Amino acid sequence: MTARVARLPITILNGFLGSGKTTLLQNLLVQSRRKEDVRLGVIINEMSELDVDGRILDATEILSRQDALFASIPAGSISGADGLVKFNAAVTTLRQGGATHIIIETSGSTHPWPLLEAIRGHEAVQLQGFLSVVDTVTLLQDHDAGEAIIPAAQRYLAGDTRGIENLLAEQIMFAASF
Repeated sequence: MTARVARLPITILNGFLGSGKTTLLQNLLVQSRRKEDVRLGVIINEMSELDVDGRILDATEILSRQDALFASIPAGSISGADGLVKFNAAVTTLRQGGATHIIIETSGSTHPWPLLEAIRGHEAVQLQGFLSVVDTVTLLQDHDAGEAIIPAAQRYLAGDTRGIENLLAEQIMFAASF
């Protein structure tokens, strides 16, 4: 009989571009240092090759690229085929590094559904939480306090296309239903 390995909990930190996801992540990392039994592993996903969020964390005393609890997936979506392969490799690395919980900070332009499906089907991890950070100023100014998101998303879907409103609706609806 083989011993079953405990599944590592994952929390996804998702949300609007520029909404404060990295700042929230830094705060969570600082708080986790106060708990002896918590070792947060971090996966940063950045659509750009510049890996801005990864560099921000690397420049702090909180976490370093050299740390076994840090993985970066730049230059593409973690929800894409290549990103999901890199996600699996990152999970293996973080488990071996002693992580007790993983936080994934996705790019603000990442559609969450493919990543969620990959986590559901992954034998080593389980979804613990989904945080969606909303930039209320953007919501107020660009989307009529949120009232314009659903009608715009429906128009895009009726035309068999997707717009930013579809992404925002997915992020908010999933976080609200979790």
